[in-house]
Amino acid sequence: MQGKIKTFTREKGFGFIKGDDDKDYFFHINSFVHSPPEVLGDGSVVSFDPVPTPKGYRAERCKVVELVSMGYEGPGYLEILISKTDTIRGWELIEVSDWFICSMTTKDKLAAEDHIKFRAASVGGNALIDFRCERETESEGNYKYSVFTCYGRPAFAARRRVGGTLDVTNRLTINMLAQRLKQQLTDERTMNLRQIKRMWTVLSVSMIALIFVLGYLGYLGFAAAICVALLIYGASFARNRRDTTGWLAKVPKVDAS
Repeated sequence: MQGKIKTFTREKGFGFIKGDDDKDYFFHINSFVHSPPEVLGDGSVVSFDPVPTPKGYRAERCKVVELVSMGYEGPGYLEILISKTDTIRGWELIEVSDWFICSMTTKDKLAAEDHIKFRAASVGGNALIDFRCERETESEGNYKYSVFTCYGRPAFAARRRVGGTLDVTNRLTINMLAQRLKQQLTDERTMNLRQIKRMWTVLSVSMIALIFVLGYLGYLGFAAAICVALLIYGASFARNRRDTTGWLAKVPKVDAS
């Protein structure tokens, strides 16, 4: 009898064949007379011996008659797959990056997950492996609040499907895009530090001049108030230019020795 493969999960090694008699036949990869090719997938035509069992129909002595055109497909548009382990069931990891990313928010867990997904996409990933999300309670005075932090390793996942058109070879790798972005963020951080240094230099000179001039004129208290205001402005300026590179970090290399 002949039929077409209805479903096949290569990771588990089994699937079902829709026979010419319109019945479903269970098969295992070991049911093939010869080892099936890697491109075996849904829609491939096979011949087999039907065998009834107490649990249903089974296909034995399977042989490939005709292979269908197989290709890769990725997740849906803007979809990011998430796995707490280093694998994703039903998907092949084409690339596992050498980078870790994180996101942090005081809003809620969903917001933290959405943010880290956006960051994974920004470096060319469509999946996150070794994913985890933590919640910590912090306080300022009598006010307590929750901080949600998510971590993950960007990856590029795809799976073989009939008629798949995803090009998994001619693309910019996650490692390349992450390295470029890290360099860009580092350059911006360096520029911000220079701005902060120039700002404090200007403020220092201005405060010294104010204290000298207003103190000479007898307005030392007024000069002190202006200096405090300038210090508050300087602290706010520096805080708004905090480090923005920490969310993207290289995975530490393990010393084999």
